[in-house]
Amino acid sequence: MRRGRTQPSSRARSGGTSDDDAKAAASKTGMLAPLLFLAIGVVFVVSTLYQPQHTHVMPVANTVELRSLIREQNATIRALARRVAHASEQRETHAQRIDAHADRVEAALAAKLVAETELAVARADAAAARKELVEMRQRLRDNHAPLSTAPVARQTLTTKAETKCDDLFGEGLVRSYRDSKKVWCGGGSTTIECYEHVYAHNGRIGHFCRASNLLVDFSKVGGRHSTTTKPQRGPNMYHSFAPGALQAQCARTKHWSLQKAMPHAKLMLPKLEEVQSFSNDVERVQTPTYLLARDEDSENMFHSTADHLNAFLVSEVLQSDRDKWQTVLFDRMPDGPFHSLIEQ
Repeated sequence: MRRGRTQPSSRARSGGTSDDDAKAAASKTGMLAPLLFLAIGVVFVVSTLYQPQHTHVMPVANTVELRSLIREQNATIRALARRVAHASEQRETHAQRIDAHADRVEAALAAKLVAETELAVARADAAAARKELVEMRQRLRDNHAPLSTAPVARQTLTTKAETKCDDLFGEGLVRSYRDSKKVWCGGGSTTIECYEHVYAHNGRIGHFCRASNLLVDFSKVGGRHSTTTKPQRGPNMYHSFAPGALQAQCARTKHWSLQKAMPHAKLMLPKLEEVQSFSNDVERVQTPTYLLARDEDSENMFHSTADHLNAFLVSEVLQSDRDKWQTVLFDRMPDGPFHSLIEQ
């Protein structure tokens, strides 16, 4: 038989394996021991180097103080916010006051400009009126030279007071009226001539008219003569006139101006109608007729005397004989104590 190599048995093999394992384990154990010590050292070093911070618990007193500080800070913030808002409101209010003041200044300047303009116009008008008055007075002085009355020599006026008196109340006044004659209605059988004078002491205009061939339709003249009660001052003092109360065969001229007429004439003259002919059933009066309208009253001595002086002045201007006149009271005043004198 062939002799071969003898194989170890299972047991022997197993026993050998156990020994190997033991040796390997012992070898590993020997290696792990240094590693274990190394790991322990690393942990110790790390734990020594890294020390975690412990949480600090704040005391209760510090917490209260912090809350108080927060509240004070919030109060300060609110106060600052209010200050900012108040400052903003003040700025807005100040701006509004400035705007309002600017508006007032602008309105005052505009009013001042208007007032200065009106004052300038008024001064210009006053200057023009003064100039016109000076020129008028100069014309009066130039035209009203003293005249001699033949056959008796008249004393020459030498003083300024005498000259002024003559201009206001004497022959100078008569000449002023005569020189102012203007034809208000002409060109036909009727003639209306008017006279005027500006009185230097008050600037008012004295005015009267003379008409020839003028028809007065008394059926169109209203208002009864009062016997006891004095009428109220104003238009009720005079008669009322319907259109056609006055009729004239003439045409109004450029001198026709109701602004210069006396109050009673302003009611009567606008009712004048320009006609081509008169009716045949009219009564013709050849006697000069003086229509006297009393502008004040009938019982006052001064006013009644003024009525007589006005009639005298008219007769002197027209160079008419008063003894040949007839006077018609052309108003609604009751008869006064001077009625009998007017009749004469």
